[in-house]
Amino acid sequence: GQFKRIALLGMPNTGKSTLFNRMTGGAARVGNWPGITVELLSGKILLGADMVEIIDLPGIYDLHGFSDDEQVVRHFLHDNVPDLALVILNATQIERQMSLLLQLKQLNMNIVVLLNMSDEAKQYGITIDSRKMSELLQIPVFQLSGKYGTGYQEALQAVTRALRYPTPGMAENVRTQLEQDEHIEAEMVRILKSAVQIPARLPE
Repeated sequence: GQFKRIALLGMPNTGKSTLFNRMTGGAARVGNWPGITVELLSGKILLGADMVEIIDLPGIYDLHGFSDDEQVVRHFLHDNVPDLALVILNATQIERQMSLLLQLKQLNMNIVVLLNMSDEAKQYGITIDSRKMSELLQIPVFQLSGKYGTGYQEALQAVTRALRYPTPGMAENVRTQLEQDEHIEAEMVRILKSAVQIPARLPE
């Protein structure tokens, strides 16, 4: 636990894994984490003077949903509260992706937002005022073009800065917020176990 932890969060197809590979330089390994049964990719990198561990979480649409991936992300965040959540949004679908960011913001986590694919967004005529967005959210927001690599260094500097100030009391906050969904999970399991019979499937 001596490493500061950054969790990469976002919807599927936001370029999250590409960014993860770029940050870790491909030096990632698969590992087990408390609270979840699936293995996740993580990589250690030097940021400023600190060794930092970056974890690539599954892409999800809804923090409060009940798909396997959504439950994995929730359980991960509950049992391994990260020092920083790096939230990757696809700028070309910003209006559909803002909801996930706002759900994560409600957890009072330390967050930095990366608007990926901002070059494509421009081609679609989508203009994002990242300074204004940052002001409204009270969260640092950076535009990133994976294709041309612009914005990457600024984003890394912002991440390094944000890691110096993890939110006090954050872990308790995050856990309390996520427990509402865990009550629903437990209730689902209880009712299904008692009232529903489903033929056993082979593990996928």
